[in-house]
Amino acid sequence: MKDALQSILKKNGIDEWLIRITGIDGVQGYYILDKKEMLRFQNAVEIEVTVYRTFSEGDDKYRGSMTVALSPSMNAAEIGEKLKFAYDSALSVKNKWYPLSNSEAGERTPTQQSTIFDDDFEGENKSQWVERIAGDIFETEHSGVVFNALEVSVARNEHTLVNSDGINYSWTDYSCFTELVTTAGGDKNGEVELFDLYRFSDYSSEQMGRRVKQQVLSTLDRQKAERLSKPGDLRVVLRGNALFEFFSYFLIQANARMIFEGMSVFKQGKQLQSDGDLLTIDAVPYLTGSDKNSFVDKDGVVPVPVRLLEQGKAVSIIADLQFGTYLGEEITGSSRNINVEPGSLNSDFFNKSPYLEAMEFSDFSMDPVTGNFGGEIRLAYFFDGKNKTPVTGGSITGNVSTVLNTLRLSSETITDGAYNGPDFIYLDGINITG
Repeated sequence: MKDALQSILKKNGIDEWLIRITGIDGVQGYYILDKKEMLRFQNAVEIEVTVYRTFSEGDDKYRGSMTVALSPSMNAAEIGEKLKFAYDSALSVKNKWYPLSNSEAGERTPTQQSTIFDDDFEGENKSQWVERIAGDIFETEHSGVVFNALEVSVARNEHTLVNSDGINYSWTDYSCFTELVTTAGGDKNGEVELFDLYRFSDYSSEQMGRRVKQQVLSTLDRQKAERLSKPGDLRVVLRGNALFEFFSYFLIQANARMIFEGMSVFKQGKQLQSDGDLLTIDAVPYLTGSDKNSFVDKDGVVPVPVRLLEQGKAVSIIADLQFGTYLGEEITGSSRNINVEPGSLNSDFFNKSPYLEAMEFSDFSMDPVTGNFGGEIRLAYFFDGKNKTPVTGGSITGNVSTVLNTLRLSSETITDGAYNGPDFIYLDGINITG
């Protein structure tokens, strides 16, 4: 397909371009209670072509671009028509000029990582992975909790990326997820429901078992949770999915585009913290099992790890091809995984004074521009100095700049999806409403 596309591009006089082709071979399994309702197989090809135009106005040089999606069912004439439209439309995009990724500059080699799926994903074997993952989930002890619904999806993705300047990469990765809905009933709060979406690219039965066990415990505690009321001035402990969202602020603030467009407070050499556990954060292209691994980014650049913060000081930035060029930075490529160095706290720290330990949110969000964050609490634990009680309701809100110097990090670490770092973090200066 790529050879045919290159021929059509040449025929239409388009000499700057980038082609991305992804072949998807996957299967989804749907379960109600513990009964398999349906298997659905997926075999698809996704094609995107970006066409570029270099033009000048006076002494200023510009780069125009337009990306179009193509279908494998389209004939040469239809593809040519769509590419010509994109080529004409690219003139309406007036960005400062930047180079394309090229074979001479592309000295880095993508690191292809092996996974548990590699040797056993052909033909009908992929459906066995759905059965195995579902089996691991259903075998987890869950007395008092119903596994109401489950979806399991596994897919192998064959990627090809080529451009007009000689870049030519091919690699394979996997995109998988489980969606598990658990319920528990009783007299106090009626039936309660928890939902967990888990994305991964490699599989571990042990890790899945730990995750499901935690969801079972959380469901039971959510069922007997009391309403959070009059919380007062409490320190807050964050765990779970909120950790990636919280630290994503630094990943985005250190992005070249945010800096170029004046939406970032990140400045290399600037000390962002003066107290608390001083943050050391890396953006990394690969974490075992992460669904955000990037062997080659969208521009055809092989990403490298980047140290964003060291001991609370801004060190380096994530410099993609376009905006890294504008800033005169070394091009690092775009990485989406976060590695945070641990701190000094252990669990004994929390037996000294009251706190609220937030475990599950309806939706925890972080505004990467303002630093405002928060979410509605589905499950938390209130420690009054003596006893720990599950609670629900209410919400927390805060701002990164307000809490940064109170930040404390656990000494224990976890790897969960695109996050590797402290198992929990402690924050002061959080607004809690009941």
